[in-house]
Amino acid sequence: MLTKKEKHNIASSKSYHKNPDVRKVWSATYYRKHKAAIVRRNKAWAKAHPEVRQATVLRYRAKCFDAWMALLKERDMLKCLNCGYDRCFAALEYHHLDPATKTRKDRAGFKFKDNPTQIRVAELDNVIALCANCHRELHNNF
Repeated sequence: MLTKKEKHNIASSKSYHKNPDVRKVWSATYYRKHKAAIVRRNKAWAKAHPEVRQATVLRYRAKCFDAWMALLKERDMLKCLNCGYDRCFAALEYHHLDPATKTRKDRAGFKFKDNPTQIRVAELDNVIALCANCHRELHNNF
């Protein structure tokens, strides 16, 4: 771990930009010291440029959705396991095989706008894909 004086000497030297490890430490330190101002500046920029912000959000969500679709296709979870329905993805629901293993976030359903993290991917082992009709029938014991 670098002392405060060593960090200052490295940051003020010209070798700062050449060493990525030093740059990482310096950037983290700078962010911690100036977090409030950085957040305030970013919020002001986002408020002044809503169209750019919206486009960035949509691009990020599309990227996450594509990642989920690739993952679900790989696991063959884009059609109803019961009847084989696959015409509309929005009509598919994911039924938990063991409701006791649901996490708090699961109760709101899968959010395909977020990146598929390892935890969320592991939760796919506990669900099956069903169309809305088959899912209702399953819960009403038909």
